[in-house]
Amino acid sequence: MVTRFLLSSIVILNLSISTGICQNLESGNLDEAKKIYQEGLDFAQNGNCKLAITKFKKAIQLYPDLAEAHHDLAGCYRILGIEPKAIIEEMEKAILLAPNWTSYRRDLGLICIEQKDWKGAISQLNVLWDLDFEIAKELEGYIVQSRGMSLKEISKDGTTTMVDKTLKNKEDIAAFDLLMEGQKYLTDGLVDKATITLEKAVSLNP
Repeated sequence: MVTRFLLSSIVILNLSISTGICQNLESGNLDEAKKIYQEGLDFAQNGNCKLAITKFKKAIQLYPDLAEAHHDLAGCYRILGIEPKAIIEEMEKAILLAPNWTSYRRDLGLICIEQKDWKGAISQLNVLWDLDFEIAKELEGYIVQSRGMSLKEISKDGTTTMVDKTLKNKEDIAAFDLLMEGQKYLTDGLVDKATITLEKAVSLNP
């Protein structure tokens, strides 16, 4: 469980910045928007989120329906610690434009978890069950671990029954605490400290 959460911690840090243009839209401004978006993507993947944000905003100005630009703008906002409301707004725009892109829904679910918006996270999870079972299980695992709870039942009509569950033993509790500490180090860009801390978590609970 902790190993799976290590992967999710990395995802929530980067919000799975896109690897390229995924849409094939037609517009007079689309080609230029794609070009500028790609420039922003290059900046983001090289760790320069401030310049990436400028490019993504320009691409959106040229072509507001470019879902990946909204998604990656949210990702850069997250990395720079911008107000959560702005992050969520951009993620919701991306999902509105591309409702079946499962990685977008997972990322919004992760943001909701970080903000302790469990209703929002479960809302995305309920949609994901029909779109991609594996990604749904990934998000479910993060919800469970973050709350220290088990999800007894999540029905497709949106109703949810939760059962409180204490962590099994002291090792589980210690591993979870280390996991949260490691995620904080990742958020702060302290990769070496994060690696050491997360390795300790895995050693306690593989």
